Amino acid sequence: MRNNNVAEPGPQWQALAPDWELVHDLMGGTRQMRAAGLRWLPKENSESWDAWRARLNRSVLFNGFARTVAALAGRPFADSVKLAKAHPRVAEVANNMDGRGTSLTSFAGNLMRLLLRDGMAYILVDAQPEGGVPYCVLLDAKQMIGLRRNGQEIVQARIRERIIEVKSQFADDWAEQIRVLEPGQWVLYRQDSGRFGGWKRKAGGSMGLGQVPLVECAIYPDNGMLAAPPLLDLAWLNVAHWQSSSDQRHILHIARVPILFARGMDTSDGKLDIGPNRLIIADDASADMKFIEHSGAAIAAGRQDLLDLEEKMAVMGLDLLARRPGSPTATARAIERAQSNAFLHMLVDDVRDHLNSALRLVAAWLDLPESAAGEVVLPKHFPIDPATSDEANQLLERRSLGNMSAEQFLAAIAQKGLMEAQPQ
Repeated sequence: MRNNNVAEPGPQWQALAPDWELVHDLMGGTRQMRAAGLRWLPKENSESWDAWRARLNRSVLFNGFARTVAALAGRPFADSVKLAKAHPRVAEVANNMDGRGTSLTSFAGNLMRLLLRDGMAYILVDAQPEGGVPYCVLLDAKQMIGLRRNGQEIVQARIRERIIEVKSQFADDWAEQIRVLEPGQWVLYRQDSGRFGGWKRKAGGSMGLGQVPLVECAIYPDNGMLAAPPLLDLAWLNVAHWQSSSDQRHILHIARVPILFARGMDTSDGKLDIGPNRLIIADDASADMKFIEHSGAAIAAGRQDLLDLEEKMAVMGLDLLARRPGSPTATARAIERAQSNAFLHMLVDDVRDHLNSALRLVAAWLDLPESAAGEVVLPKHFPIDPATSDEANQLLERRSLGNMSAEQFLAAIAQKGLMEAQPQ
């Protein structure tokens, strides 16, 4: 029998946890990848722990995954997202979505970033217990440790939250709590600091809504509204690059230090001085002394492997920006519109729908009709402007035809800023 623990993640969360661990470590950059240690950088057979740690601490992450997520999330919302036909009180919330000054445009970009990273996210529409203006909270996939439904209706949600707890006048510390939401009520659990450290009810009460005010957001969800990270293949390529880069830096470290080889030398006194002001004399005619250096072949092969991986990561990102060549017929143009940027178009369209759902919950909190939520209006170049799509397509075509090298391809991407986030 499983332990009835409010903080125990459900089986759905546990099934996807390894994938989220991978993408979160990559998004954390070099420091997080080093902290992950053996998880993504295995120790070789007969390699000492000291040697492995030295290799780990020399490794630097080329973060193609994070760059792709930032570029794809930033471009569709480079222009402002608008709210049309909304009640003034709902429009007020849209101007400050989370109660901390986040605009509707920034909130949309943040939601898209979570979806690209994790494949899932949630929007919690909440209000203070004493009432007041509602606000929206973005929750990432790992925070939702349990979700139950009755048909389409959410009947229970368990959310893991990390907060800063005041310990003394000048000392704060991190603390975890579990928020349980059910239709019309909420309960907050904190871990007991006593000997057994169980979870105890800390607070609770009723909500002004008769439903769980939560919007589920998922890319290509299954029947249980679960979805894997959409760029998982790119993430694994980035891990392969991390490991190959570690090997490359290690072999460079070795190759830069030549090894002195000597034979037939008299070492009976246990001392042999080497230096520019030293003379070495040997009586043995077969005596020899020379430096042995690396041929460099393995270094060149390692460099090519890194370039190949970087190119594959870049192609994956550009493929989501590229627009397929058009056709003069109306039917073909319709097909192109349906296929061009299909993934991004679908995703940004979903983000719009999720924002509309959240604003309808805002209207419900304010005792306004559903129509008071208005409609979210996306930028005109949604999802990707034609110029960017055409540039990406041209680069992909030139590279596939062999008209540019991998180095030129990667340099062109950087020069044109195709895989860099646009300012919001």
